[in-house]
Amino acid sequence: MASTSWVLVAGAGKDPLPPELAQTASVLGRALAEAGLSLVTNGWPGVDHAVGTAFVEALRARSVEPSARFRQYRTRGLPVSVPGAQLCEVEQDAAEYLHAVDAADVIVVIAGANGTPLVDRHARNVGKPVLPLPRPGGSAATIFEELRGSFDRDRYLGIPRHELDALDQPAPQAVAAAIRFIRQYLDARAIRDGEYLTPGSVVGRDNEAAIERLAEELREGMMAFIGAGTSIPGGYPDWRTLIERMQSSLLDQDSRAMAYVSREDDLLMRAERYRQLMGEGEFGRFVREQFGPERGTCRELHHDLVRLPFTHVLTTNYDNLLERAHASAFPGELPTTVDWQNNADIEAFLRAARRRGQPRRYVHLHGVYNDPSSIVLSESDYQRRYHESASGEMLLSVLFTAHPFLFIGFSFTDMDMMGVFRGTMARLRLQGALHFAFVALDPRKHDPTLVRQRLRRKYKIEPVFYVETPDHAGLHDLVKRLAARG
Repeated sequence: MASTSWVLVAGAGKDPLPPELAQTASVLGRALAEAGLSLVTNGWPGVDHAVGTAFVEALRARSVEPSARFRQYRTRGLPVSVPGAQLCEVEQDAAEYLHAVDAADVIVVIAGANGTPLVDRHARNVGKPVLPLPRPGGSAATIFEELRGSFDRDRYLGIPRHELDALDQPAPQAVAAAIRFIRQYLDARAIRDGEYLTPGSVVGRDNEAAIERLAEELREGMMAFIGAGTSIPGGYPDWRTLIERMQSSLLDQDSRAMAYVSREDDLLMRAERYRQLMGEGEFGRFVREQFGPERGTCRELHHDLVRLPFTHVLTTNYDNLLERAHASAFPGELPTTVDWQNNADIEAFLRAARRRGQPRRYVHLHGVYNDPSSIVLSESDYQRRYHESASGEMLLSVLFTAHPFLFIGFSFTDMDMMGVFRGTMARLRLQGALHFAFVALDPRKHDPTLVRQRLRRKYKIEPVFYVETPDHAGLHDLVKRLAARG
């Protein structure tokens, strides 16, 4: 959490303060300083003065200059009320409240009368959270009751409604709850705004630790499991786009007849119907057209990816971008492609996997574009590959048990594949993560902390996040960072 996160404290302006109110303000001032937060007040007597004094004393006790972390918004001509604060002058009386709210990330109110409701009202207008400490009474108590009755989830990011009663406690406990809520809000806002990967955030620190452990594993020897997220930057379609292109390639009368199928959420079933209508000959031409070398281009990402010292590579992609990148990155070294349906190929691969220094093999689990009969795309294809025979599951289980993997460009939505993976990991009863994954994340849709917990618990995978974008630029950044660690 950055030290530039600002908390406005507003409240009663009476002097002297009642003992309970004075204690709450002082405890809050010290806690804000100790938490690395910065303070905004309006410099009035009472709460403003008490919280500011405690804040400055706590900083100076740590040899920290207060002016960089303490601002007072006051009408022009009025001095700072607590020495050490940075004075921010405003032209009109009462405008100081508005400027102070605008400068703050979070607002805490204690008691209060006329000015405190103005602060609360403006905070509502600009969408900033207000945390009222109700015990000392006054406007803060009223605001607290209103908050419990009408809770805006968007304004109070990361703060659970059912935990708000923690603010209604004696000073030490109430202040501790307020600091906790401030931290939760700032982390949640950073997640929303895409700053959650900065080194100072919780998620960022977990990311840094994960990539360090990953670099160590890679030096010891690990395999890669590569999905469509690496092929999309090369110009190949994602899963949904591919299915839509299948429909578009049908004859007009078939496409019209299948219009209702386009509303089906199960993409495997849509692919099943389209493949049946296309026929195997047309389907073969379609696959070669969509995933042939003319359609996709090797990018810097692919060259950097194959230069990482993986022992072998498994992929669900139909294209040969990785083999082409390998041939370019290592001139004279012919990449070896493994046919997952060929017993001799599999046997040779398993033998090579047990020995260090063997030429890297690229294993296409779901087929290759130039052999359309090998393509796993529809519901029937998945049934044959993963459910009608146990051989495919057993082979993958052996690999997932014996070797650590780095998953790259993999969305974890392939239920058949992940079912195999989850069952294997569950049988091992591991406590920690065995594998790693570069995971694209849209922080507006998913909480990275929950995603991390899910991947660790269900699949024994330690994720390293990057922000999801159409071009997966963050993926390449992670690949380069991993390469830089040698």
